[in-house]
Amino acid sequence: MTTKAHSTDLKPTVDFGPMDHLRHLTPASRQYAGARALGALAKELTRTGAQSVFVICNPSIAQYERALTRVLDVLGSRAVGTFTEVQQHSPLDVVEKVRGLLVDTAADAVVVVGSGSAIVTSRAATIIAAEGKPVEHLATSRDGSGRVVNPTMPAPKLPQWIVPSTPTTAFAKAGAAIQTHPGGERTALFDPKMRAHGVFIDPDIVATSPVPLFRSAALNALSMAVEGILATGDDPIAEALLVQALRQITTFLPQVTDDGSDSIARAHVMLGALLAGQGSDYSGAGLALSLAHALGPRSNSPNGVVEAVVLPHTLRFTASAVPERLPVIATALGLPATTCIDIICERLQSFLYGLEVTPQLQFLGVDPAHLDDAIAHAVGDWAVTPKMPRRASPQQLREIIEEAW
Repeated sequence: MTTKAHSTDLKPTVDFGPMDHLRHLTPASRQYAGARALGALAKELTRTGAQSVFVICNPSIAQYERALTRVLDVLGSRAVGTFTEVQQHSPLDVVEKVRGLLVDTAADAVVVVGSGSAIVTSRAATIIAAEGKPVEHLATSRDGSGRVVNPTMPAPKLPQWIVPSTPTTAFAKAGAAIQTHPGGERTALFDPKMRAHGVFIDPDIVATSPVPLFRSAALNALSMAVEGILATGDDPIAEALLVQALRQITTFLPQVTDDGSDSIARAHVMLGALLAGQGSDYSGAGLALSLAHALGPRSNSPNGVVEAVVLPHTLRFTASAVPERLPVIATALGLPATTCIDIICERLQSFLYGLEVTPQLQFLGVDPAHLDDAIAHAVGDWAVTPKMPRRASPQQLREIIEEAW
């Protein structure tokens, strides 16, 4: 008896067009929001068997006794230590302090309370502690062709549980960009095992964030949503995340105030940032983020504000390569699908004016003498990925900066 050989050619007779090679993996994570969110944290720690939990938070969180106490009360006897000296940009010396504490306390889980700096500091310290190598051996790099290379990191990592105070995209990410040089340069670390096991959006914790800090973080999320939409023509799942992120942030961020009446608005913006972080995992970042990484530390303004100020100009540059993506951005901003790029950019700038942000770099404390160094950094920044629809040369980056000046 003979058997008929089956063809190994599995190529279909039709394809899905731009989506023909769609690969969209959704990492496991749990999100909670509202007055009972911290109660869910206790249940999650019990479910996963955590016994020795180390807490990392911003100094501002430590100043709000009720906020930090509520977290520590939830942890109870599980809490083995607290670090409250997180610094902006996550400098390496602070990361190393946290690494040492994680090792000394034999922590088996980490709870991060605060902003993106606290989240990134925890993530980087956890990676370095687990791998037992100097940061330079763990850093993301580029090969000769410019391709991003992430070293293999086989060691198990401590679970990260995040109680955020700001609408940062960091709580949806697996990477960490830390400051390894006083001049502001960032070194990136990436390990997919570092994604948060859970995010708990608590009203009291979110209320601790001053409006300027809250807005800056939200503007970073907004920028990542806009530029991410440009790069998701082949992934409608990521597009849906980013479009809703843009809607959430532009609708509710103007309602955030200091008078304590904005808890619902803050919650919506926090969820918008979560969506932006999840969606941009697939789209990658954009030119605005790479410029913010370069210009932010060389200014007197938060990175998120710098990023939003250059966004209309990077959008104009990038959209010329993918004009078919503009209707998606326009409708997410509440504009007709046929809206031209000029009106879209004007809408973004008007949004900034409404937040009392003047959309010009010259008012953000950027020193023109540092522009050459900033441009050199932006060209090689880790945010520059093959997903970007259009890459920029140093001269083109200079022109974008001049337009935003």
